[in-house]
Amino acid sequence: MMTRLKEKIPESEQLSQSQIILDKIEDLPIFQKASYVLLYWSIDNEVCTHHFVSKWKERKIILLPAISEDTLILKKYTGRMKTLKTRTMKLFEPVGKQLHAIDKIDLAIVPGLAFDNNNNRLGHGKGFYDKLLKDMNAYKIGICFDFQKLRSVPTNEHDIKMDLVITNE
Repeated sequence: MMTRLKEKIPESEQLSQSQIILDKIEDLPIFQKASYVLLYWSIDNEVCTHHFVSKWKERKIILLPAISEDTLILKKYTGRMKTLKTRTMKLFEPVGKQLHAIDKIDLAIVPGLAFDNNNNRLGHGKGFYDKLLKDMNAYKIGICFDFQKLRSVPTNEHDIKMDLVITNE
């Protein structure tokens, strides 16, 4: 259901709503102070992060996830990406060096299928982000369009809660 709702947003509206969300992040003291920032390279119908990632790569160390077997690894964004095609979608991964010291990350900005009023995150069911975030002390911000913020989402003991969820509202 959420995927179908996201597909209905025209690209121009998606970009303008994304910009509202990213402007809110830029205004946060936690973002302004952060040196190491975990972001993501958005895919279709997610909050669009491409310009934001490129904008900040010279002033902060931007880390993007890449898939290695069944886990996410983090690589420094250098401006270069490689394309991976899966059976269901086209993904992009950074070409930079892998970061092994996740304790350096000050801020994690995370996508999700949906979030709730208690800052719980509903992912795509593979647990990639939950495995990555469980050992991270970084401040965690979930970002989504306003219709993706629900009263509650299903959770289990492995789900990692966000410190804050930001929408375009």
